[in-house]
Amino acid sequence: MRKLGKKGIGLADMPRVGLIFVLVGVTLGLGAYINAQIQSTAGWETTSTEYLAVSNATAGIGQLSSWLPIIAVVIAAGIVIGVLVAAFAFRRSV
Repeated sequence: MRKLGKKGIGLADMPRVGLIFVLVGVTLGLGAYINAQIQSTAGWETTSTEYLAVSNATAGIGQLSSWLPIIAVVIAAGIVIGVLVAAFAFRRSV
């Protein structure tokens, strides 16, 4: 299928975008898990700089991962809109 312009992502690129999306989700999940394990097993006091730094990093990962559903909706909408535009714009009149 043709791309709609010279720039951007074509419909044939969507499986790669989906795999990247899954990879980002897994990476964020693993990062949050590893941070939580480090924080609980390191033996730091709860007021130490190290403990608070790891806590802030874990909270940041959580905040970043809260955007994943919105990104998924945008990707899905892009696929649907791309299919509809391709179906109507590239039709040949008989």
